[in-house]
Amino acid sequence: MPVLEAREVAKILKERTDLKPRHGIIIYLFEKYLESLGFEKDKDYKVEANIQDLDVDIITYDKDGKIKVVWEIIGPEDGDMLHNNGFREILEKVLVKTYAYVLKPKYVILTDGFSLYVYDSQGKLVKDVSTDDLYSTNSDYENKIRKILLDS
Repeated sequence: MPVLEAREVAKILKERTDLKPRHGIIIYLFEKYLESLGFEKDKDYKVEANIQDLDVDIITYDKDGKIKVVWEIIGPEDGDMLHNNGFREILEKVLVKTYAYVLKPKYVILTDGFSLYVYDSQGKLVKDVSTDDLYSTNSDYENKIRKILLDS
C-alpha cells in the first residue's frame, strides 16, 4: 500500500472502513510514507525504538546519522486527544520538551494520523507546518513537510 503524501495517511484512515485507525496502523502508514520518500528502515529510520531510555514511535536520522525527527503517534483509540488543547499542552510539556532536551532532534512530530503538529528543536510549535486537518492539506503543505523530513 503506497503512501505518497502525508495527507494520504488521513485519507486512508478516514475512507478505508475495513481498517480501524489504531496506533500500529498509523505507524505502519507513516512508515510507508517515509519509504516513498526514499527512507530505508533501520538505516534512515527506526520504529518503536528505545533511544537513551526513551521509547519513541518513529525516529528518523539525517545523512550524518544524527537524530532528525522524533515522531510520537497518539492512537485515536485513546480518544480525540490531540484536538483537546489542554491535553496537547500536557504532551508538549512532557513528551515534546523531553524529546527535544534529551534526544536533541531538529523536529518532533505529534500526530494521530488525522492531525499533525511539528515542533522545533526547542519544543516550540512550528505553526506553518502544523495542521488540525491533515486530510485537507494541499501540495504546498506537502512541500513544507518534505523539506523538514528530507533537508539535512
